[in-house]
Amino acid sequence: MSRKPRVNRAEPVAIAHMIGTIIGLVLLMALLGVMFYCARMLLPLIPLADWFRTILRVLIILLVTIVALYAIVVLYVIVVLLGFVGICCAAIWKQPRDPGR
Repeated sequence: MSRKPRVNRAEPVAIAHMIGTIIGLVLLMALLGVMFYCARMLLPLIPLADWFRTILRVLIILLVTIVALYAIVVLYVIVVLLGFVGICCAAIWKQPRDPGR
């Protein structure tokens, strides 16, 4: 008598959330890349004092650095969660049979 394997119903939902997170991250990076490019191209056209222009450049670079660190952390969390989902699924398949069934 063959027994149906138990399926983890949370796995497709978790993977869908991770794919949505990756798509959101890609769109965020594209949008911020365009904004960074525009800011770098338009900054010389605005008449500002040199000290204020330097402060703006530093703030732009700081913002890009924070976004890059955010992207790295999100990708790391996704990789860890994918491994966790894989481990959970493997554990479900290897569970021993219930003697009461």
